[in-house]
Amino acid sequence: MKDLFCRREFLKLVGGSSPLLFPIFYTLRAEAQTNPRKKLVFLHWSNGWTKQFTPKSFGNNFQNSYVLSPLNEHKQDLTVLHRLNTRIQDRVSHTTMNMLTGAQLKQHEKPKGPSIDEYLGKTLGTPLASLKLNVDQTRTSTYYNTMSWRDNGQPINMIKSPRQAYDFAFKNFKFPNSIEEQQKVASPAKILEQNKSIIDLVRSDYQNLKRHLSSTELSKFESHFDLFRTLEKEIEEQKEPVTTDFLKCEALKMPSVSEEKSILSSASVQKRSRIFAQIAVAAMACDRTDVVCILMSEGVSALKYPHLNGRDGIRLFDKSAHHPISHYYKTDVCSDKITKLGVSLNVLERMKTEIDKWHSEEMAYLVSRMKEFDIFKNSYVLAGNDMGDDSHASEKSSFVSAGSLGGFFKTNFAKDYKGSRNINHTALLAAILEGFGRKGETFGYKSARKPALKDIIV
Repeated sequence: MKDLFCRREFLKLVGGSSPLLFPIFYTLRAEAQTNPRKKLVFLHWSNGWTKQFTPKSFGNNFQNSYVLSPLNEHKQDLTVLHRLNTRIQDRVSHTTMNMLTGAQLKQHEKPKGPSIDEYLGKTLGTPLASLKLNVDQTRTSTYYNTMSWRDNGQPINMIKSPRQAYDFAFKNFKFPNSIEEQQKVASPAKILEQNKSIIDLVRSDYQNLKRHLSSTELSKFESHFDLFRTLEKEIEEQKEPVTTDFLKCEALKMPSVSEEKSILSSASVQKRSRIFAQIAVAAMACDRTDVVCILMSEGVSALKYPHLNGRDGIRLFDKSAHHPISHYYKTDVCSDKITKLGVSLNVLERMKTEIDKWHSEEMAYLVSRMKEFDIFKNSYVLAGNDMGDDSHASEKSSFVSAGSLGGFFKTNFAKDYKGSRNINHTALLAAILEGFGRKGETFGYKSARKPALKDIIV
């Protein structure tokens, strides 16, 4: 039997105006009820951890450690995956390449596929697939100074200059000049106002249309219009969009040439870390990218930390590089470079502990800034290391994360995997993909791939 009131006849009757409003209405309603874009940040630290990294207890509501104590204000948002196997096939520092690729590498070998930041970032619809920043800057080899790789296994250079980072992130982008301009795009009040305006337009067209319909046509039309009445009621009763956050896309000043010269000096590692964090957060808040990689410490890092002088009563941070310090657990050609200054291996261990703690401080700064700009709620910040345990063992790396990716991941949770070969960090990469809606996908080298790590999924 032919429909008494078909879609084509309906389009003729309304003259083309109201039908166009329905998809707009649906779109705006969906926008009002959808969380902001999910954000993903990867931080890479290096040269392993001391015992002071290990949480004092594991499980839910774990007890934090000395190294992670700067993150105490974000404790409810943290997850620690201790001694999770990265399955590196030798003891050389390769996780700058392994962390985001899941590659199984031998010495002088490179990944053959993409890193997860590129693989995922290219699908998210932002101007930049990911923003890649390098704080360390002491190594020139791609074995040590890059985290990100293309599909064909080619390394992607990480940006070392704050001015270049700013230009890359915001090229041809106009920052909003006022709060009012920002609200035009993201304000919950603005979205609600648009929804109600469309309700008024559709209601007006409906009243005009009724005059042209027969009783039979009107009955059929009323049945189609019931859905609109339901949506209208929801919007009229909605005081504000259900879960919309307001993203602050706030103008950020590019460092001057003279400022950059100071920032790039070897003694300014903390300045570089902070300015890169500011650029990263601004790029995410303005939806320039949803994915950021920050290489805080390169493999076999030669970085020195003069700003840490005086911590734990030690004043050698300006004379000692990160990698030799990390050999505190034995006497060898690396540790000898520092012990010849008249200090013991115990002092080297205390120095390494303070370096690790500083990395936690910088992660805490980044998370605090993401919260300030209202982008943390739906974000996941993951920090990993190219070594693990306290003996420079590659296979027992550890990861600490902040954020739940909009409620997808557990938080305030810690687990010790003890380097078990039954699980490896490709399961963590698969879990991240699932958090972005790609359920069932695995990632990394096929021989080592594991399904998503259920321990951390809500």
